[in-house]
Amino acid sequence: LAAVSPAVVVPMMIDLQVRGLGVKKGIPTMVLAASSVDDVVAVLIFSVLLGIYVEGGDVLSGLMVDLPFSLLSGLVVGVGLGALLVFLFDRFNPRATKRLVGLLAISIVLIQLERWLEGMGFRFSALLAIVTAGVVILDRRKAMAHELSDKLGKVWIFASVLLFILIGSQVDIRLAWEVGGVAVGLVVCGLMVRSAAVLVSLIGTLLTARERFFVMVSFWPKATVQAAVGAVPLAVMLERGMDTTAGEWILAVAVVAILITAPVGALAIRWSAPWCLGSEE
Repeated sequence: LAAVSPAVVVPMMIDLQVRGLGVKKGIPTMVLAASSVDDVVAVLIFSVLLGIYVEGGDVLSGLMVDLPFSLLSGLVVGVGLGALLVFLFDRFNPRATKRLVGLLAISIVLIQLERWLEGMGFRFSALLAIVTAGVVILDRRKAMAHELSDKLGKVWIFASVLLFILIGSQVDIRLAWEVGGVAVGLVVCGLMVRSAAVLVSLIGTLLTARERFFVMVSFWPKATVQAAVGAVPLAVMLERGMDTTAGEWILAVAVVAILITAPVGALAIRWSAPWCLGSEE
């Protein structure tokens, strides 16, 4: 539930940059960077805890040993991969579509590599490696990175629809209704804690009270990551023949979180931006 939705936040922050809202202090860029790191860390912790639950093991050792090792290995591979891709793209100069296909293929290989390495007891974060590779490409070849981003945006339109259809097909409506009250309470409490944590992290910055409020609400929307990982525990438990009650609860809560926070968060960002940031054009 912690991860912020890129599908909601990214286009809205880009729109704010175009409109010149909060650009002087770099607020949209800050939110984009922080939310990206937030998503990676949240997915990493989710993966570690899911592995501990399924395989059995100590939670503390998993977080203290496996998580840092996953972060380090992902960063190293990502930096190397990003540098290699920049070199290859410069050397052979393929079309943007071919670059995108190659990047997606490599990403899929990394995901499969992560699963294979986990089976051998070696922790590796494929998601962090992919994100880091993108950062390296952006740092060295901005025009190339923006071109890839535009292409991925078109792919995401179809992928997001397919993703939510698959999630909806796995939701047990009866269970979602039963856990509705508990799920709503959990989501609300989580948003309160998240909001407080964001405000604490902004202590000592040059942002005004209104700008801090805007940054706070920018971390409310949940959708993309929850849709992507919400059904994973259930799928793993079904594959291993385990009791699926916990997986069904996780999926139901993820769906409730999407239904509540995605529209509320998007509206809060849209309505508060002009009031909190003001035009800087």
